[in-house]
Amino acid sequence: MRLLVFNPWNDIALANGDPNFCLPAAVSAMAAELAKFPLAWADEDDIIYIPGRIIRPEIAEKITKVIPWGWSPLLKQILLKSGIPVGLLPSKDELDNIRRLSHRETSVILLDKIQQSTGYSYPSPELPRVFTDTKEAEAYIDTNIHTLFKLPWSSSGKGLYWCERMDKAERDKRIAASIKRMGSVTVEKRLERVIDFAMLFNIDDKGNIIHEGYSIFKTDEKGAYMSNMLASNEHIFAILGRYIDIRQLNILKDNIINLIPDVIKYYTGPFGIDMMIYRENNDYKLHPCVEINLRTSMGHAARRFYDKHCCAGTGEFFVSVQNDMKQFTDNLIKNFPHVTENGKLREGCLLLTPVNEKTKHCIYVMIDRI
Repeated sequence: MRLLVFNPWNDIALANGDPNFCLPAAVSAMAAELAKFPLAWADEDDIIYIPGRIIRPEIAEKITKVIPWGWSPLLKQILLKSGIPVGLLPSKDELDNIRRLSHRETSVILLDKIQQSTGYSYPSPELPRVFTDTKEAEAYIDTNIHTLFKLPWSSSGKGLYWCERMDKAERDKRIAASIKRMGSVTVEKRLERVIDFAMLFNIDDKGNIIHEGYSIFKTDEKGAYMSNMLASNEHIFAILGRYIDIRQLNILKDNIINLIPDVIKYYTGPFGIDMMIYRENNDYKLHPCVEINLRTSMGHAARRFYDKHCCAGTGEFFVSVQNDMKQFTDNLIKNFPHVTENGKLREGCLLLTPVNEKTKHCIYVMIDRI
């Protein structure tokens, strides 16, 4: 029996690092409303962790593995208090390793290795720069204004700052505070984004690297997550193939599988590599490693849901926030009733998390009519 845990606050907790960190109330409320999300890809005998509930000893003793969205010291502490045996949870050294590898510097290391192994220069001859000195970071940005800087641990657009959109005094103050609090910032060239996508992987208990597929996702202008495409890998390949030679992706995938053991060590579980197709001088180019997510991602969830529950067509996978979620989803279900074929979703809207009169957050899918 596996225990599945949806802790979407994982990156916030990793950035803090304190096992006793107190999550913002709004984040806790969101996690509670979306807790049943893993049912979308769960196996028949899996159970779902519900925040705030104590797991009865007779249930806890049947659990053979805990599979969270991502690991952090805070999650370990929460699960211990919920009755999960310590033997099912990672050690302090393992958690320290996950936090270290989740630092943006790991993405820069992998990008450098990809350049060396393939001979390509992605996305420009100069790699992203990791700065631990405030004055050095400020001086570099002053001469490279078309850049953005990122915090070491961040997600869904939080911790990304477009330098040219900021007043210099505000920018320098933010950089100084970030380096003081987290030790560094990463500065990289701003690119003209066309498509965000990801390669999805999993490292099993024997160290084998399994390629799970691809995802295309949308973010807003600040980089915050909006939705994932629901489609077959073949359909996603066809879309990417409109811009780049698809053979590049197959070569890149094989290179990543060969390189990862030297970059991500002593880690077991899912990880995704966010990539990008961008435009430069009227040409479309591939950025093969924007960042590494050392956890489950919405891309993993969308890929698994589509492969397990959808029979055809394409669609989209949304995380929505509404003041009146009940009315919003009632309208969706009324206007786009879902249709199944042989037990799988063929078209329409399907809610993946429960909704009531007080709910503010929901995850749902929409499959287009064929």
